[in-house]
Amino acid sequence: MAGSVRRGGLYGPCSASNHVRPLGISLRLLYAYADHSIYQISTGVYEHRLNRLVLITHSALTGIIHDKTLDSPGTAYDTGEAVTLMSTDAGSLENIGETIHEIWAQIVGLSIGIVQLATEVGWIWPLPLFFILRKPQTPHGFPSLID
Repeated sequence: MAGSVRRGGLYGPCSASNHVRPLGISLRLLYAYADHSIYQISTGVYEHRLNRLVLITHSALTGIIHDKTLDSPGTAYDTGEAVTLMSTDAGSLENIGETIHEIWAQIVGLSIGIVQLATEVGWIWPLPLFFILRKPQTPHGFPSLID
């Protein structure tokens, strides 16, 4: 058939000028849109839960300071000190949950990356890690190319 169009794969229907339009670009755009949407949704959920963790930590620290102040002897009771402790100390420690969360998340991410590297390159997987750890870092965080 002289004017037939190959169906399936990356080819779509023929236009009036007998031009075959690849569907690969449309599929790539659809994939990029879906990937970006999933990334935005997961980032929003992550930030929401992280903010909840900060709020819970701040509330718990404020409650602990308040309870300790109420249980202290009457001669040592000072409202100003308790309010100062609640605002400064609780405020400085409210990000401790986020820090602990980031530490374990980075360890899990690094472990997954090393396993993927070992799967991809085989027995020589420690060599790239050796080069990364051996090279001094530039101010921008990239390995320097000259010693």
